Amino acid sequence: MPGEGEAGRRGAYPGDLHIDLHVEPHPLFERAGHDLVSDLTVGMVEAALGTEMEAPLLEGGTKRVKVPSGSQHGETIRIPNKGVTRVRSSRRGDLYLRIKIDVPTKLNRTQRKLLKQFSAAGGT
Repeated sequence: MPGEGEAGRRGAYPGDLHIDLHVEPHPLFERAGHDLVSDLTVGMVEAALGTEMEAPLLEGGTKRVKVPSGSQHGETIRIPNKGVTRVRSSRRGDLYLRIKIDVPTKLNRTQRKLLKQFSAAGGT
């Protein structure tokens, strides 16, 4: 901050004030400039068929978002104006939800049978 430091010797102008800030990482959000990025975990069936889910917002609360059918791991959903407020402005960045597909690690017999039928019917 120019001119906000200690006064100079013999009436000289004050020096500059330097401030170091250290910001702890947020448990849910990563910052990318004025935009925020967060993970949205979606089940494999929900990703294939499409669904609606609640996504957390930085200021608290949630926003209902549509996950389109056929969503792939790593794709993003953009929520406009839910990022960080710009300095000296009322404009905000965007929130990007990065889709993470949750694949089950254990299947029961019925689930295994249905997935085999899906694969035999031309599924991947």
